[in-house]
Formats: sequence, C-alpha cells, structure tokens
Amino acid sequence: DLMIYKVPKRLFELPGDTVWISAEDYSIIRFVYEDQSITASSGSNNTPFDCEAMFFYREQLHLITKNWLGDFSVHYVLPAQPGSYRAQRLDSLFTGGFMVTGADITKDDAILLTAYNRSGACRIILIFGIESKMDFFKTAHKRFLELPSGYFMGQLEAICFRNEFDVMLGSERLLLPKLVVPQNLRSVSMERWVAAYYRRSHSNTTLRHVHTDLQ
Repeated sequence: DLMIYKVPKRLFELPGDTVWISAEDYSIIRFVYEDQSITASSGSNNTPFDCEAMFFYREQLHLITKNWLGDFSVHYVLPAQPGSYRAQRLDSLFTGGFMVTGADITKDDAILLTAYNRSGACRIILIFGIESKMDFFKTAHKRFLELPSGYFMGQLEAICFRNEFDVMLGSERLLLPKLVVPQNLRSVSMERWVAAYYRRSHSNTTLRHVHTDLQ
C-alpha cells in the first residue's frame, strides 16, 4: 500500500488557500521495498521502513528512510514514472539515532537532509562529493550541522532550496505536556558550507552547535 502521488506543479500555483485536485490530474507510483520484512502490524513509529524524505535525481526518485529502530537510514531508488515497482536498495547513511525527515538536492549534486532524534535535537546533514551512481553515501563527504532543539524549532520535517545557498526549513507543531511549539517556516543561509563544496573544499568536518542564521 506504499504510494507516491505525482501532481503537476502548476496546480499548486493556482490562486486561493485550498486547491482541489481531481483524480485525472494526478498519477500514482506504487512500490514495495525489495528487502522489506516489516508489515503494518508492527505499529506506528516502530519500523525501519518509514519514509518522509525524497528527492528527484537523474530521472529517478531517491528515498531516504526514517529509521525508528537504529542508527542508519537506507537509500532506495524508484523510477519517476507511474507504475508498480520494487524500490532498489543502494546504500545507507549513518545518522547516530537521528531520524531523517526531509531532503533536497542542488543542481550541483549537494544533498541536504533534515533530521531529529527522540531527545529533540535537530540537525541538517550536508552530503557532497558524490562519486558513484550506486554508492552515494559510502563515497560522499558529510557534515552534520547542529540546529536549535525542537523546543525552539518545532518538529523539523522539511527542507527545500530557495536558490543556490538559501534554504527553507519547515516544522510541524510540536505538542508536549507543558509546551506547544507552533508550526513554522524558517529561512537559513547555507552559503558558509555549500560554497565550500562549490570550491571543492572536501574536508570531512563534523560541525557541532552551529549558530545558523535562522529567520
């Protein structure tokens, strides 16, 4: 029952706060993971096969799992055309218990992921220097950029490039027993790190407690 809905971008540019999309306006990509062994009976938030992060690259959809049970997210690919498929497993990414929730890629092949852990810590994962079609994360360089916690960010769920260096971060409402953080949309400049990639500065540096320019 895994599906991706493919909707023409023009429909989201129509005026109004609500857009109704009829069945003839969208198509469906149905899929199963080629190595999936967990069924729906496993319950919510209790599977390595949850997936919220996806990007389009070289005529394929790239899916990054949100693993609730371990320290690695798995990278799968699918055709970007409607149909029924088995998602092919390519490689995996060590996240240290962080769960990947969003993804985007630049025209120059720099990948950004959003992630948070069960303690509320939030981060952006920058991946660059892809050298192989099959081994994205094994050969690429990675930087972990620490963000303020979910008590400030909300439930960090999405990332999207606005231009070459600036990205938008989207967070859902975070509802806790004694705290409610409203949903929000923030802008952050990635120039400090993405520009280094453009200059082919491939130092594999892990950044801690980065003071990003959130707006």
